[in-house]
Amino acid sequence: DDLIPDGAYAALVGSLERSGSDMAVGDYLKFRAVDTWRPTAAMPVFERPATGVTLADEPSLLFSRPCWNRAFRTSFWRDAGIAFPDVPRSNDIVPMVQALSRAASIDVVEDIVYVYRERPGSGSMTASAGAATSLVSYLTQEAECAALVAALEDEAVSRVFSDLVWDRDGFVAVNRYLLAWREPGAGDAEVQAALGRLLGLVPGPSESVGPLRATVLRL
Repeated sequence: DDLIPDGAYAALVGSLERSGSDMAVGDYLKFRAVDTWRPTAAMPVFERPATGVTLADEPSLLFSRPCWNRAFRTSFWRDAGIAFPDVPRSNDIVPMVQALSRAASIDVVEDIVYVYRERPGSGSMTASAGAATSLVSYLTQEAECAALVAALEDEAVSRVFSDLVWDRDGFVAVNRYLLAWREPGAGDAEVQAALGRLLGLVPGPSESVGPLRATVLRL
């Protein structure tokens, strides 16, 4: 499935050993049969390596929340009480936001430490992401992330998180559900309620968010 380049863990752990930071985040690629691309190209934090930064220093760290391109100092992970929830989908976004918000220092490693294979087919997580149960799971986890971000009381971080919901992860998840939608179903009301709760927890869309995307989520 996915690929881990030679030296990936050495790069992450080596950075932590040199810096003493709580966590290290590496760059990554995505690929499929016809192309390869670098999602982090649209995230300012990945424009250069960094040592000992915080989420307040680099709010765009929120744009990347998988668990597979990072390493953590064990004492930090345990002291912060971070754990993965048992949910149908998006079980890494809450613990990763917890880690980002609680870390006193974060390293950003320029090495490519993960290569994510985007696979077609009904068995993949991506292909099944249109189901109501899956979407509600994501929206519920995202609402927990919203509460964590709000507790930081940092305007720049809150703005990035708002863009994440209105223009990135939130819109992509809802749009995927709508593209697969054919007729009213039992899960529609639950999706509507979960999305309403989430949007009530985040600031309104910024000027950089396309009006069509904002309208889709509101409708």
